[in-house]
Amino acid sequence: HYFVMGDNRDNSLDSRFWERGKQFVPREYLIGRAMFVWLSCEKMTPLLPFLCDPMSLRWDRFFHNVR
Repeated sequence: HYFVMGDNRDNSLDSRFWERGKQFVPREYLIGRAMFVWLSCEKMTPLLPFLCDPMSLRWDRFFHNVR
């Protein structure tokens, strides 16, 4: 079983928030691996907290390989 964390630590409903006793995902439910970082930013927009603030983009992380 695996603990999974969303790609937006402060705005993701991941294993930390799932029903008690069901926070871990069985291996057979996993279908792939992360290959690279597609988008990375420091802050979200104030009015739409699910959107990345374009002024906070971390360009050095775009398409960075995940090990």
